[in-house]
Amino acid sequence: MLTDIKKILYIIFLTFFCFGCDSKYPTQESKAKSDSVSKESRSQKKVDLVSFVLNFYKIYFPYNLGQDSENKLSDFLSKNGDEFLTNNLKSLILDDIKCTEEGYVCNLDMDPFYNSQDKIILSNALKESDRSVDVLFDNKSKLKILLDCSDKCLISNVIYPDGSNLEEKLKQKN
Repeated sequence: MLTDIKKILYIIFLTFFCFGCDSKYPTQESKAKSDSVSKESRSQKKVDLVSFVLNFYKIYFPYNLGQDSENKLSDFLSKNGDEFLTNNLKSLILDDIKCTEEGYVCNLDMDPFYNSQDKIILSNALKESDRSVDVLFDNKSKLKILLDCSDKCLISNVIYPDGSNLEEKLKQKN
């Protein structure tokens, strides 16, 4: 009973908080449009870094709001990893996922692109430099997404508020 009340309050909060901004949770039609836009933008020489990062977060949203299930990072990587991540970063994340699936305590204990175990929502993204975008979340946390745009723009690393970064965390030996 208490769980049902929490879910209802959560849905009411999200409705109030995001009234009129449903673009964060794309419908199938808008998701198809964003997929085609993302492919077009990556094929152009000059990529708008903020749009690229926002598109990444639009497609990769690990939480099904109002449901108990999660969208697995491994599923996202198999479908969209090559479109958004460098081969090195994708490989490191997949190795950590495999380690976890084998029952070991591995390097990641949170979602690497949200720096959280909780359900948080992207609030804003701001261009920091020619190679990075600051990402802000509704819980006031902030990440810096580093991009490698030598061939096409891809996420190469994530810098966390404490100064640590995703690549270093994934390379740690347990």
